[in-house]
Amino acid sequence: MGIEPDMKFKSYLVYNRPNLDLLIKFLKTHDTSYVLWTTGMRRNATNLINHLSHVGFNEYLGWYSQLDCKAGKVKLDSECNLWVKDLNVVARNHNVDVERCILVDDSIDKSVHTQNFICCPEYIPGTEDDGIKYICKHLDDFFECKEECIAKKLVYGEKG
Repeated sequence: MGIEPDMKFKSYLVYNRPNLDLLIKFLKTHDTSYVLWTTGMRRNATNLINHLSHVGFNEYLGWYSQLDCKAGKVKLDSECNLWVKDLNVVARNHNVDVERCILVDDSIDKSVHTQNFICCPEYIPGTEDDGIKYICKHLDDFFECKEECIAKKLVYGEKG
């Protein structure tokens, strides 16, 4: 018997990464604005976004799908035709400096190589996973946070 997905939609299975609640807490305590972006088709993206909203990612500025991506130079092993997430789209749509934006994804091929990026390994259901700790640590560095915040507790333990 395998691991049950947290959401099923047609032939798609979604598994929540462990400790998503800690990432949500991190984003809130750092008063971070964020968007949700998937390379999935818009009709599939709406289901994923609804699921993420129910999990707790409900304060996002907006969301994006494959239609908002560009073609890249390296074709991914995927059905999608557009996969590069250009942060200029987010910067323009939300009136922020692109240097204040950072993409978190599992593939460097989905990023514009001159833009801020955190490459976090893909989550494999049922395995040990430090992905949220990794993301929080690198976001904390990006924000140049000096507080004894949740990221430092996750990475260095309760005493900092």
